[in-house]
Amino acid sequence: MKIYYPSSEHSNSIELSHDDIKCLEPESLLSSTIMNFYIMYLQGPMSSISTQRGKYHIFNTYFFKKLEALKSKVTLQ
Repeated sequence: MKIYYPSSEHSNSIELSHDDIKCLEPESLLSSTIMNFYIMYLQGPMSSISTQRGKYHIFNTYFFKKLEALKSKVTLQ
C-alpha cells in the first residue's frame, strides 16, 4: 500500500509506504518521510494565505545533509 500527498500526480508529492505508517505507532521513531509529509501538510494551508507567504520557510529533513555536503565540497576546493 502506498499513499501519496498531496497526490501521485503532484510534482513534489510525498510517497508514504506501509513501513512509514508503522513508525507512527507508540514507542517508534519517526521516519524522514513522515516528517517531510507533515512539513508539506503544514505548508499547504499557510501557502494559500497571502499575508503569510514569504514570512517563513520550513526546510525538509534532507536540507542539513545537503548543506553539509556542499560545505565539504567548498572546503576541499
